[in-house]
Amino acid sequence: MTQEEGVVVSKVLSCNDTGENGSHQAGILVPKDPRILGFFPGLDSTGRNPSRVMRFRGPDGQEWEFRYVYYNNALSGGTRDEYRITRMTSFMRAYQLRAGDRLDFSKTGDVYSLGIERATTPIVAESGREDRSSTKGSWHITLTKEDMAKWKEQRQN
Repeated sequence: MTQEEGVVVSKVLSCNDTGENGSHQAGILVPKDPRILGFFPGLDSTGRNPSRVMRFRGPDGQEWEFRYVYYNNALSGGTRDEYRITRMTSFMRAYQLRAGDRLDFSKTGDVYSLGIERATTPIVAESGREDRSSTKGSWHITLTKEDMAKWKEQRQN
């Protein structure tokens, strides 16, 4: 899979992603959608749990390092068969990210960047208190018209 330029891959954060539900999961789950995986660098899936350190420029220009990993121990008798972005806790705390906020991953040349879009509507439970526990995270891909044409052309070659 190739790394796509001109593409914004967005993730609406869930409570699991931000740790608001007290879970101890390792990072943000990346779906196996080839269009989303194609944004991230390729990993050699023949080795156990291949990973790459990725550097992202945050909204304020600060550089952050995350780990992109394919947990493939299902190949050796384990149960995991998933892609994740880990080592994001400091970033999430620094920007006080919460469930419902959106992370926009983009790439220009060799530079990966992250944008943040805050959730605009509070999620309120029947008790009247804010409750984000029901927020489900989701991934989206956005292309400009020009980038869509380039993407289609690349796929045909």
